[in-house]
Amino acid sequence: MRFFDEGGAGDDGRLLGARGARLCEMASLGLPVPPGFVVTADVCREYCENGRRMPPGAMEQVRQAVSRLEKETGRGWNSADNPLLVYVGPGADSPVPGAAGAVLCLGLNDRTARGLAKADGAGERLAWDSYRRFVQTFGVAVLGIDDSKFAAVLDKAKEGGGAGPDGGPSAGALRDTVAEFKRICEGQSGGRFPSDPHRQLELAVRAVFGRWAAGLRAGAHGDAADGTAAVVVSAMVIGTGSESATGTVHTRDPVDGAKRLSGEYLAGAQGADAAAGMRKPKPIGMLRDEMPDADAELRRACAKLEGHYRKPQYVEFAVERGRLYLLDARASGTSAAAMARISVDMVREGLTTREECLRGLDLDKFERLLHPALDPKAPRAGPVARGRAASPGAASGRAVFDAGGISRLAGPGRPVILVLEEAGPGDAPAIGRSAGVLASRAGGGAASPAAIIARRMGRPCVAAASSIRVWRAARRCYVQGGAVIREGDTITIDGSDGLAYRGVLPRVEPTMTPEIRELLGWAGEAKRLGVRASADTPAGARQAREYGALGIGLCRTERMLGLAGRAALRDAVMAESDDEKRRHLKMFKSVQRAALEKMLEVMAGHPVA
Repeated sequence: MRFFDEGGAGDDGRLLGARGARLCEMASLGLPVPPGFVVTADVCREYCENGRRMPPGAMEQVRQAVSRLEKETGRGWNSADNPLLVYVGPGADSPVPGAAGAVLCLGLNDRTARGLAKADGAGERLAWDSYRRFVQTFGVAVLGIDDSKFAAVLDKAKEGGGAGPDGGPSAGALRDTVAEFKRICEGQSGGRFPSDPHRQLELAVRAVFGRWAAGLRAGAHGDAADGTAAVVVSAMVIGTGSESATGTVHTRDPVDGAKRLSGEYLAGAQGADAAAGMRKPKPIGMLRDEMPDADAELRRACAKLEGHYRKPQYVEFAVERGRLYLLDARASGTSAAAMARISVDMVREGLTTREECLRGLDLDKFERLLHPALDPKAPRAGPVARGRAASPGAASGRAVFDAGGISRLAGPGRPVILVLEEAGPGDAPAIGRSAGVLASRAGGGAASPAAIIARRMGRPCVAAASSIRVWRAARRCYVQGGAVIREGDTITIDGSDGLAYRGVLPRVEPTMTPEIRELLGWAGEAKRLGVRASADTPAGARQAREYGALGIGLCRTERMLGLAGRAALRDAVMAESDDEKRRHLKMFKSVQRAALEKMLEVMAGHPVA
C-alpha cells in the first residue's frame, strides 16, 4: 500500500503504475492532488500466485486506508450525511486489452445518494447523476457489461424523462435510470447489486487483478510487478456542483508551441460530460473570469510541473466548490513545429540545458519538419489505408499502378502516386517520376525496397499497407471498407504517419524557422560525427547545405545529366564509328561538366564525392 503523500519518484512506476507514480510525485511537490493511495502490483502478484485469492490482510489494509481518507476529507464512508466517494482504476496509462477500466463515485447506494443530495446543497439531480455514473462504470469495469446497453437506457431518459438545466435527464429520470442500470447489472451477475461500499471496493480491486491474471495466463503480458496491475484509489472530486468544473490543459500550445495555456473546461460537469458532447466546453482563458482563484492556482501548478519535469505537460483537473485538484499530469503531445519552439524556449528560460534538449528530441518528429506535411488545421475524412511510415513527407496526385500509367497521367503540374504491391530496384525510375509511393506488401516497412528507394529519391512512402489489395492488371486497388481506387483517382499519402486518404488534402511546405536553425546549430556544436548528404541536383545540394550538411557524400551522375546528357550517352554507346562516338562523348562531357559546375557552385567549397 502506498499513499500519494509518501512519494513516488524513481523506479516506483513498477509498483505503482505510471499514473499512480505521477500522483505520488505530484503530491510530493505539494501540488493539490486529491487524497488517495495505491494498492501496489506486489499485491496483485500474490493474488495471482494464491490462485486468485486476496493475500491475507490485504483488504483490511485497504479498509484502514479508507479510514485515513475519511479523516483527510472530512467525509464519512457509507455516511447518510456527507459521504466519501472514491475513484478506483488501474495504475497504468494503457491497460492491456481486456483490463478493467475506472469506476467513478464508488461508495454510493440508496442511503449515501440521499446524503450526497443534502451535502453542501448538492441537490437530488447531482446525487442521482453521480449514482448513475457509479452503476454504469461499475457494470462496465467490474462486471464486463457492454457499455452500449447503458447508453441505450440513458438515451431514452434524455428523450422522455424531462430535461435538466444542461439538457440532460431530470432528477426523476435519473432515479429511474439508476434502477434500470441495476437490473442490467443483476441480470449479468445473477445477484443483487452490491450496496455495501466495502464490498464494492473489494470487487473493483479484484476486477483489476482478475483481468490481469487472465491475461497473464493467456501470455498477453509479463510480470505483474510492472505497475500495470496496480490499483489507484482516490477521493472522488465531483465537479458538478456550484463553482465546480472539469477540464484539461496543455502548459504550452501543442500546435504552435507558444508559451500559453491551451485547453478547455466545462463548468458544473464531470470529465465524461465533455467526451459525451452534451455541452460545448469553454476555452481555458475564460476560467480566469469565472473562477479566478482556481485559475491562478492552476497556472501556478502548471509552472511548477514544467519546472520539475522540464517538459510541457498535459494536465487533467477538476474544481470542486472553488477548490482546484490535479487528477493527472503527463508529458504533452505536440506537433513537430511546436516541439522545436518549445525545446528552444525552455533552454532560453533556464528550464533545461542544450544537451538535455538535444537528447530529449523526438527525432522522428523532428525529421517531419524537413518535409512537406499535411495541414493540421485542414479538415479531413478518415484514411482509406494504414501502413508503416516508411519515408517522411506528404504528397497528393492521381493513382497509377505502373510505368504506363505514369506516362499517361504524369506531367508538369500533374503529380501521380505510384500504388504497387512491392517495389524492386527496377521500379526506381517509376518512383523517381512519382510524387510518392503507396505499397501494400512492403513487409520490411522502413527497410523494404520501396521505402529505401523512396527515401533515396526524397519521395514520401507508406509501406506495408496490408489492408489494401492491388490489382495491377485492372489498374485499381481495394481499400478499407471495400472501396475502390481506380487509375486517375486522386489520393494523398502521409509518409510521416503511414496513412493514405482519398482526394487532395492541403499541405504545408517545410520552413527553416529560427528555432529549427538554432537546434541544428546546437547539434552542430555538440556533434562527434559529421554528416554529408546524398544529392545529385543543385536543388538537393542547396537543401542539404541549408540543413547543415558538411558536403555531398554521394552524387549520382546518372540523375544529374537530364535528357540531353542521357541522349548523348546513349548515342555514344550505339555509335557505329569512332568519330561518331567521340562527337557524342564530347557532348556528354559538356553536359556533365555544366551539371557538376552548378553542384559545386551551390556547395561553395564543401566536398562533393
